Amino acid sequence: MKKTIKYFIILLPIFILGLLLVFITYYSKMKSREIASVNGRGILADDFKKEYEIRKKYYIKKAGSSDFLNKPSGKGGLTIDEYLRKKVLDDMIIYKLIEEDSKNKGIEIEDTWAKNEISQLKKNKNLKKELEEEGISEGYYKDKLIRDKIKEEHEKLIVKGFNINEDLMKKYYEDHKNDYFLAKISHILLNSLEDANKVKGEIGTHTFEELANNYSEDRKSADQGGFIGEFKPGVMEEVFDETIKKLNPGEISEPVKSKFGYHIIRLDDKLFQPFNSVKDDINQKIKDDMYQEYVKKLKEKADIKMYVDEVGSKDNKEINLKMSKEDKL
Repeated sequence: MKKTIKYFIILLPIFILGLLLVFITYYSKMKSREIASVNGRGILADDFKKEYEIRKKYYIKKAGSSDFLNKPSGKGGLTIDEYLRKKVLDDMIIYKLIEEDSKNKGIEIEDTWAKNEISQLKKNKNLKKELEEEGISEGYYKDKLIRDKIKEEHEKLIVKGFNINEDLMKKYYEDHKNDYFLAKISHILLNSLEDANKVKGEIGTHTFEELANNYSEDRKSADQGGFIGEFKPGVMEEVFDETIKKLNPGEISEPVKSKFGYHIIRLDDKLFQPFNSVKDDINQKIKDDMYQEYVKKLKEKADIKMYVDEVGSKDNKEINLKMSKEDKL
């Protein structure tokens, strides 16, 4: 009996050490496990998690709470968190394609360039503090600088090959004229959809100006009958731009939601910016579209494999993406 206890005491630490080594080996494999591959080049679970956590932290900071992550994203039935995970992986795949194409075209960024950029970073105490708060290490930031520079140089090189002439820009302008409006608008701002619908129902019985003056939460514009000014696209929230595009002068929208509340928008006047004043913007937009099409074709030709199961799979809780194995994004 005493010998049995003695052997047990001797073997117990060895057994525990063995279990620990098994766990460390398993954890190491999980960290280095490929969750996808692009033309034979793997994307590791640990790299994905690092990128996802940094982006998630950034969006939570902007939103002020993590509650929004469980809300619907409006993208294929995914929650915002699920869509964020999918977007992170998709971006990592796109970068692999750009990196490979860049190398084939002779684009390389020296490590010394990134080190020089990092040395400049260290002089900026505010930026350094901000990165620390975001949980971004110096090593990650250096890698990100290199990735961003490769993408920038790749786009410059590809765009150089595009032939964008005056006729092409004029055609784009005519086809997308409504994207270059100059609009005068008025609005009535309410706190709830119920209030907005109620006020909207009173239009006709009362003038827009009267209702703005009586009910609008935006008191500055309410004193002017709801008039808030003349705007180009991109100045106001996107919901305003999309609403203005659908309205003709004199028409009034249904209530639309922004971060400020619910707006009833009246389009007072809409003109279109002259071609020459938006020519440079159109040139850049065409370049952006053509470059995205180039990258899309790289993706279509690529051999992309996914190694991620459905959401909630026990083997993939650290990834948690809604995809089947070897499914293409």
